[in-house]
Amino acid sequence: MIAYILRRVLGAIVTLFVVSVITFGIFFLIPRWAGGSAESLASRYVGRTANEEQVRVAAEKLGFNDPLWEQYGRWVKGIFVG
Repeated sequence: MIAYILRRVLGAIVTLFVVSVITFGIFFLIPRWAGGSAESLASRYVGRTANEEQVRVAAEKLGFNDPLWEQYGRWVKGIFVG
């Protein structure tokens, strides 16, 4: 009985991980694969009237220049912490 419960819990953890990676990929990787840079993603947050310096600062502040594993970690943390 314990083995069954452990298998189910492990399966649930793996499923949640896979779903979270797919969700992260949809929202953060696909725009980059479509040719979007960190600056083009950040420009969506600061608006059309922002200059290049404001866009660069926003990209740095939002972490778009960080490695993907750091972005994923921050995103998962945001899910649980808010």
